[in-house]
Amino acid sequence: MKRYLILIAAVLIISAVSVAMYLHSIHSSHRQVRQTESGNAATDLKETQQFFDEYPHRFGGSCFQFHGDYRHLRFSGDGRMLVSWGEVARLYDMQDLSLVPLTQASNIFSCGFTGDSHLATFHQSKKVVTHSSMPATFRVSPNLAVGAAAFSPIKEQLYLGLASKEPELSQIADGSVRSWSLFTGLEVDEFHPNVGSIEDICVSRGRFVAVRGDAGIVLWDVLSMKGAKIVSADSGTLRLASAAMCFSPDDRFLAVSFPGQMTKVWNTVTAELSLTLKLTPASLHTGATRLPVCFLNNRLIAHAVSKGRILIWDLIDNAEKSSIDTGHPRPVSDIDCVPGGSRLAVLLEDEPRKIRFWSLDSGQEIDPLQGHESIVKKVSYAAQGKRLVTSSTDGTIRVWDTRSGGLIANLRVAKRVFPEFHSPPFSVSADGSRLFSRKASEIIVLNVMDGSEIARFAAGEGAPYSFQFSETSDKLFCLVKEKEVAKPSDIDRYDTRLRCYEAKNGAVEWEIKNLGIFSSGLKVSPDGTIAATKVGPSGRGLIKFWDLETGELIHTLDGGAFEFAERGKSIIVSQYEGSGRIWSTKDWSPIGEPFKLPLAASDLTLSHDGAMLAVTSPRSQFDADVTLWDMISLKKIWERPIVNDSAPSSSNLVFSSDNRFLAGGCTDGTGVEWKLPEIE
Repeated sequence: MKRYLILIAAVLIISAVSVAMYLHSIHSSHRQVRQTESGNAATDLKETQQFFDEYPHRFGGSCFQFHGDYRHLRFSGDGRMLVSWGEVARLYDMQDLSLVPLTQASNIFSCGFTGDSHLATFHQSKKVVTHSSMPATFRVSPNLAVGAAAFSPIKEQLYLGLASKEPELSQIADGSVRSWSLFTGLEVDEFHPNVGSIEDICVSRGRFVAVRGDAGIVLWDVLSMKGAKIVSADSGTLRLASAAMCFSPDDRFLAVSFPGQMTKVWNTVTAELSLTLKLTPASLHTGATRLPVCFLNNRLIAHAVSKGRILIWDLIDNAEKSSIDTGHPRPVSDIDCVPGGSRLAVLLEDEPRKIRFWSLDSGQEIDPLQGHESIVKKVSYAAQGKRLVTSSTDGTIRVWDTRSGGLIANLRVAKRVFPEFHSPPFSVSADGSRLFSRKASEIIVLNVMDGSEIARFAAGEGAPYSFQFSETSDKLFCLVKEKEVAKPSDIDRYDTRLRCYEAKNGAVEWEIKNLGIFSSGLKVSPDGTIAATKVGPSGRGLIKFWDLETGELIHTLDGGAFEFAERGKSIIVSQYEGSGRIWSTKDWSPIGEPFKLPLAASDLTLSHDGAMLAVTSPRSQFDADVTLWDMISLKKIWERPIVNDSAPSSSNLVFSSDNRFLAGGCTDGTGVEWKLPEIE
């Protein structure tokens, strides 16, 4: 009996020691996890520095190159940011193509943008992080068995789909979809789509959530909290696993690509099948590999198919419009289109560490040597339309061949300047043969045809920042700051002058001082007698008129954008609230009645024959409308809405010499040219 008691005591002692060791190991592991999480920031920043040191980022054909196996990518709603993620997330600023450091970017489950460009990440540890000016972190229940995660692009919410098959022990897994507020971290909604184990979620910009599980696909209306099952696993005809889903920009359609089979499009309002894409069996021959899709606009869809090809499909004609050949035999892992439909970002399966870009206009991979690195603020035709000159806040002026699109000259005028301020100034002579620009304290004259330097001369005291030639090309008018502006906050510190140079030798003919703290938008009447400048923000302010013979201020008008007409006998002025008026420059009396113009017009450009007025009116920092107005009827005859990264900047538009084309500079560092309709 005594022997048995000793044996029982020994067992109890051993058990107690085991429990103590187990609890100690748990405590140690928790401490190690906390140390690891706290060290993630330093590790991530170290990896970021290694990225800059070892892998210089380049745009276009050379692509982004980085560490990690990245299988997904998404543009932000405003097109300014691009995120790519696998186990680790990397965020890129598309304006200067730089890597944005993230302090918590490892162990990623899913990424998404909320609002316009705020990145949010959902981690394997059930942690949610918002990467913004006011970052926040919270955790959802660690017991959830998550099968899918997606961020709402508008509602600032995270949607999680819970798995329902073979959940881990003690984990909540019921096949429901739950949403959390990114502001409060509190659970907002819950619904049960009844699709079994949830594998994927796609959230539209409006009211719909598409949920794919092993038992089907449900289209859920979050306003009415009702759903419709559009695909059922009971039919057994469609391969649900790895199916890719995508909503159209206007939320009217949902496209679903079933790997190796077909792609179908549903009407989200009626939940009825609208279209089955007529893809050839050969293009779908990829087995069970996921074939990503994305809408370019409400009519065109980009569809990855076999052998590294991407089809651009017209949903109205149900036919292939064009295609992109990536040159790689393996399938495409993921694609996404920058808002506005001008550029496609592509991840290839055999190059998981690279992001490539294709132009959707040409179907070609974007040349890394072409295009400005930042906003194009000014454009001008030259040499009878054979050349186009562009100026950007990246500090360069470039001359382009309008026929081939090739780069003729690239003049580095300064380091990258402030986008809020201006781009390097330039002016093309009236005969279109010479380009004048400023570099440091000198004014440089270039041959527009070949980009060679003709001459250079001293700019004189101050910092010139806006040029315009006289109609006879013998004079160069220039706005000059008293001192060089080092930062945007210094703009209002120095006065502005109007200076006139002899175009041949750079001699200063005359100068008008005290124009105002910050004058912009210099325009000289074609007869060379009046100069107009504006003080105030884009779209509104005070326009000042100067007599170029006496140097005196002769009149002022409230307004935003302005343009001389009738060879300087009148001037067109826009008002912020959406109207325009024509004024006589002889007695400054109004001519006719006010007429309608877009709200907050930022630029007015009159065609060479005076028949058409082109107007730029930004809707936001990256959205704009370009409209064309008949100057006889004063009615709008043409309009082009341009969204996000391809939006014209607010600096200027320009007509070709024959008035058949209109060109402008864009916020994505490119230029855009439209062929104009003929006025009857």
